[in-house]
Amino acid sequence: MSGRPLSNKQREQLVGYQRDRQQPSQLMIGNASTNPDDLDWRGVRKRPAEVHATRIDEPFSVQTLEGVMTGKAGDFLIRGIDGELYPCDADIFKRTYDIIVYD
Repeated sequence: MSGRPLSNKQREQLVGYQRDRQQPSQLMIGNASTNPDDLDWRGVRKRPAEVHATRIDEPFSVQTLEGVMTGKAGDFLIRGIDGELYPCDADIFKRTYDIIVYD
């Protein structure tokens, strides 16, 4: 199994990556182009949900709800709350998740 870097589209879907923060992303609402900075954004907090993850020590690919995605050696494979699988970059994982230690 050979790993491939994520495409820009996959990276945006996976981590909300924005290529250039100086230029707003393009957003279509209906038939009109809208600048995301013009929307009424509100602070939100993700509900706590326990998911399961494992670190993969070699490049991998996985069928996700969005299609086939790839991970690099050292990235994590996460099983979501509905059993869906998706890769997560190791640096993003470390900033986003806490590992649960059971007694």
